[in-house]
Amino acid sequence: MRRVASLILFFLLQAVVLSQTKPTDSQTLEALLAEVRLLRHDLQASNAMIARAQIALYRLQRQDETLLHAQQRLSDARARVNQAAADKDQKNIQIQSAKSAAKQSEAPDAQRHFEEVVLPELQSELDLLRKQEQQARAQELEAEQQVRDEQAKLDELNNLLDRYNAALEDVGLK
Repeated sequence: MRRVASLILFFLLQAVVLSQTKPTDSQTLEALLAEVRLLRHDLQASNAMIARAQIALYRLQRQDETLLHAQQRLSDARARVNQAAADKDQKNIQIQSAKSAAKQSEAPDAQRHFEEVVLPELQSELDLLRKQEQQARAQELEAEQQVRDEQAKLDELNNLLDRYNAALEDVGLK
């Protein structure tokens, strides 16, 4: 009886030991396959993020060039405004100088000739210079607005790159 009880105990222990064995090869392969799939998914996500960042960098370069062009346009517009204002001031000085010369002239018709011929011509030139100055100021305002718009676009792209950078750092920390 003792022998039968020992055999029964032996078989029971063997059954318990066999039920607690290491995972089978198929379970190990399934776990490895799941890990490979997860790694592949992470790699695809990282590659997509890197591609987006490269596109954003390209757009940033283009936007930077556009901003530089807008700033150059603004600089040129300001130079035209300054030149137009200087030309207008010079024409005013010329008119005052011509008035003084006509008043001081001893010729009897000098004042009348100045008022009928010279002054209208100088006034016409002055009016043209005023119009040119107004046009230059309008162009300056447009150029200033364009610079602000292009700067806002550049800032937006920089923010986008900052977000991509943060997302890539998050992926790197995982």
